[in-house]
Amino acid sequence: SGTATMGYWVDKIFTGASGMRKAPGSGGKGLNNSQPLQPVALAARAGGGTYMVYCVPTKTLTCGHVALWRAGATTAMQVPGSASEQDGRVALAAAPGGHLWVLWFDYHSNVIHAVQTNAAATGFGKVLTISPPTPLNAFDGLQANASTGPLSIVALAWQPGTGSSPAYFFAQTGN
Repeated sequence: SGTATMGYWVDKIFTGASGMRKAPGSGGKGLNNSQPLQPVALAARAGGGTYMVYCVPTKTLTCGHVALWRAGATTAMQVPGSASEQDGRVALAAAPGGHLWVLWFDYHSNVIHAVQTNAAATGFGKVLTISPPTPLNAFDGLQANASTGPLSIVALAWQPGTGSSPAYFFAQTGN
């Protein structure tokens, strides 16, 4: 069970910083502690703003859902399709025109989900599902890039087998 100071915090590192801000819902008294089990991801959006994507814990889950937050805002947006109770390993990628891509791994279905924001980063489009190679023994990391348009995804997965090595998986969307 967490304490009131637990959660994800941001602060500007330049002169004139306004002080630390806690990501809404990222932790607190009576909530499950997401760290070090769940990473966060940050991206600077074309058109302004630094954004963070993270898991929002509940009393029993390290990731009740995934949230997208403009650093410093009072609220965060719940990412659609991210409340399977077994989501995690988030990633965030800035795309042209002010769009952002939010990604996460669904441990229940063994798939990666991705959704793009609108140009103002105030709403979401359709959730895409990307299937990594099977069978998977463990899913360990997720990164994304969309700076030139198409969404490129790199994931680190372990496949079953004695002495198996981690395998990198690559996928790209046509958007």
